[in-house]
Amino acid sequence: MGVRVHAFADSLVFARHLAQALGAPLTLIAVTRFPDGESLPHVAHRRGEAAIVVRSLHDPNARVVEVLLAADALRRAGARRLTLVAPYLGYMRQDRVFAAGEPVSQQVIGALLGAAFHRVLTVEAHLHRIARLADVVPGAARSLSAAPALAAWVARRAPGALLVGPDAESAAWVRAVARRCGAAWVVGEKQRLGARRRRHR
Repeated sequence: MGVRVHAFADSLVFARHLAQALGAPLTLIAVTRFPDGESLPHVAHRRGEAAIVVRSLHDPNARVVEVLLAADALRRAGARRLTLVAPYLGYMRQDRVFAAGEPVSQQVIGALLGAAFHRVLTVEAHLHRIARLADVVPGAARSLSAAPALAAWVARRAPGALLVGPDAESAAWVRAVARRCGAAWVVGEKQRLGARRRRHR
């Protein structure tokens, strides 16, 4: 049996490109919402096919729950292997307790996704104190680098550009792009003053 790409409406554009590249059919995951805010995803899947679920997990509070429910529905529909493709993977920055009383959100969300999917793929996960995504998400998990694509774009569209990162944690990403396209680069300093307040210089 083959593979089928499943996507939520908010990720359809990316999912179409992925399905075309794979030569795989694309199916929309429909979502019903009840008056109390609960979501009920509906999937259409052929028993025995592998399933790829596509959804970017920014604004993760609602999206992660719907992705987990869709994974359960696909298992019950007979999917033989489940892969999550999440171009952005939320909750990765809280990778340790920064202040008393906080959770390690990265481990909580990683465990949930690892239990629901055989494989998780994302792009440039926030892993500054963690060596590999697989150390957080059980199973086959991988964070792919965007540096080759970004460097090719810079070389083609902005040769001689100065690449600027907002803070020290962005240095590895900016450096990787700059080295590939021969650009100069610099990073700033950031002081976090709260969840939405920062000071840059």
